[in-house]
Amino acid sequence: MTLSVASMVAGLGSSECLAQAGRYGYDGFHGYVPSYGWGGYGYGGGMTAAMGAGIGIGAAAQGLGQAEVDQGQYEIEHTQAESQYLQAYQEYLKTVNMQRQFYDVRQQAIMDQYQAKTKEARAQVEAYKKDMAARAAPHRLSSEQFDRQNNVITWPGVLRATVFDEDRYEIDKLFSQRTAGNSGAGSDNCAAIEKATDKMMKAVSADINNLDVDQFITAKHFIGSLAYEARFTVNGAPAPENQ
Repeated sequence: MTLSVASMVAGLGSSECLAQAGRYGYDGFHGYVPSYGWGGYGYGGGMTAAMGAGIGIGAAAQGLGQAEVDQGQYEIEHTQAESQYLQAYQEYLKTVNMQRQFYDVRQQAIMDQYQAKTKEARAQVEAYKKDMAARAAPHRLSSEQFDRQNNVITWPGVLRATVFDEDRYEIDKLFSQRTAGNSGAGSDNCAAIEKATDKMMKAVSADINNLDVDQFITAKHFIGSLAYEARFTVNGAPAPENQ
């Protein structure tokens, strides 16, 4: 059953009809639809120009507010990142400084150790030089090396080799010929012994390839002591320039 608009208006009454007319609008696609103000559906949907402008301004304000929030969040995150970077850099510098200090301490320890070893080595060399100088320096023969009462020499093993037989014989003879008047520095006997010991020293140097270090030092020291002993008289008078 179809109702006309006229019947609907007649049934509703004039005041209600106006109210209904204010609440509905006609649209070609949708028919009668609720309307809020003039324009109906499709013409502002009942929205006035002021309302549209207000909505636009509100949206823009919301966008600006969001932009400010985003900018503030960015600044916060940027500040946090910069703070974290600075903290990390400070930790890096601290680590580098600790590593440098460790390196310096280690290098100083190595240098101290090197200097200590060098000092010890130098001390050993100096002690060795003094020992060699003491052993090489001529001195009077001990009673085990030379029997002054009988003018007998006790030769060390290294000088008992056959290659030194002739030199040993000559020196033994010269020592056995010493007398109170022909002994000591300035005497013919002393000069002959010095010449014989010098000849024997050259023979030892020529035979150095057959001797080890201790043998060479022992031989050289003993021969030098023989020459030094010849500078004293048979009654024990000292060499004038030494004692």
